[in-house]
Amino acid sequence: MVALLLACARAPSDADVAAATLTAEDAGEVRAYTEGKDRWLGATLPIRSLTSLDAYAEGDTVFLSGLSHQLVPSALAEWFPQLFVVVLESTDLRTWSAHAWPVDAPGHSLIDPALVLGPTGRELWFVQVDGTGDPAQGSRPSQVVRTHWTGSGFGRAEVMVEGKGLVDPSPVYQGEAWEVFLTRDHHEVVATSGAGLVSVVAGLTVPHVRREGDTVLLTAQRVEAGRAQAVELRRTDGGGWSAPIPIELADGGVCSSPSSARTGATRVLFCAEERGR
Repeated sequence: MVALLLACARAPSDADVAAATLTAEDAGEVRAYTEGKDRWLGATLPIRSLTSLDAYAEGDTVFLSGLSHQLVPSALAEWFPQLFVVVLESTDLRTWSAHAWPVDAPGHSLIDPALVLGPTGRELWFVQVDGTGDPAQGSRPSQVVRTHWTGSGFGRAEVMVEGKGLVDPSPVYQGEAWEVFLTRDHHEVVATSGAGLVSVVAGLTVPHVRREGDTVLLTAQRVEAGRAQAVELRRTDGGGWSAPIPIELADGGVCSSPSSARTGATRVLFCAEERGR
């Protein structure tokens, strides 16, 4: 057991990540969809084992952050130290390079990583959980923390939000402060405000938020007839949220952990294959 803990706490090399994440067999797929006139058209990417998916773009480069369950025994992947984040990058959505960037986290676990660009550079937000059990259940305390890019990894993390059953952080910079969206207790999306946490919409989970001009776009998943479906909500500065709009995928595929990014004139939606609980 000690040997396993030590092995998991050491960040694997980029070569290890590439071998495990880009070529793994019998693992969940990640798919990319580009926005069409009526439906989103998609293709399976050569990424086989990335979960807790989150996307963002810097210019023409798209980054996908997540956890590789091929790097830790899958039955223990959520609960043993993963003090590194897996990040894949691409400029054409066909060729990907993989990284395992170390994270200086205050505890011994890291889930739901979200890579974003803040006012001072790249930041990584994630959930820190101590102990075992499902952190998305309301009885489990969790901490939402952030850390800054150092050039080769991420520095010491600071706690930003604490609560029970809070997972899937997605921050967006608003004016001079961060607004952080989260899943609470498996059943609703909430956001930080001056008064604490406020409910955004019930029945949705795994939010991903980004800004385009004066519009904030929120993608999330809901379950219809036992299948995960992506939806989108929009909010213009000074206004309220639209009703959830279903994202129609041309292949009718399942879309778990939806997140979107824009590179130039192209809007891309990423979906992970749904994992059973």
